[in-house]
Amino acid sequence: MPADYVNKLARMFQDIKVSEDLNHEKVFVSLPTELEDLIPEVEDFYKKNHSGRKLHWHHLMSNGIITFKNEVGQYDLEVTTFQLASLVAFPKLKRQVVSYDPPVTSPKDFDEGTLFYVNQEKNSKVQKRGKINLIGRLQLTTERMREEENEGIVQLRILRTQEAIIQIMKMRKRINNAQLQTELVEILKNMFLPQKKMIKEQIEWLIDHKYIKRDETDLNTFIYMA
Repeated sequence: MPADYVNKLARMFQDIKVSEDLNHEKVFVSLPTELEDLIPEVEDFYKKNHSGRKLHWHHLMSNGIITFKNEVGQYDLEVTTFQLASLVAFPKLKRQVVSYDPPVTSPKDFDEGTLFYVNQEKNSKVQKRGKINLIGRLQLTTERMREEENEGIVQLRILRTQEAIIQIMKMRKRINNAQLQTELVEILKNMFLPQKKMIKEQIEWLIDHKYIKRDETDLNTFIYMA
């Protein structure tokens, strides 16, 4: 399977995943005025550089950095659009202290009348500047796509690895593990670099299915079985 074909399939699976995410039910968010005023500028810039294309905003997939200052220092907070909209609203509100008796144990204990405030004295340690990621487990869809290989691509790599091992074994008939891995990487390097774990798993699979076998006197040497 040619490298360009594998790459095209990878992009195709990625496009399918993006399409699925974009077709999910849209969640409405009221952007802060500070961001809302910038949208026309971004749209004008986009239209000038991409004539004929339409720009759609998906705030659910967005994030940003907001600078937070208090008595103990300054912090750059990495937040989602929803977190950003909530934090920006606080400076416009009067501070109201709320206590709970009994203590709140679940988000379900909050209702529409619940009031919140930013605790300016959260950290007593003076810090000139810090950076905090508040996105946490709310990983953006785009981040997940970069971090997780699509299952279809993994299967293609497995098949390509098996094919390359058999190709080498047909030619060599007998080869040790180190040389097999070296030649395997040489064949596959223009498509992807197989991990040692994958190579080992596919060698074992080929042994189990009687394509190759280990030398009885040297377990690190493999023999091709016609």
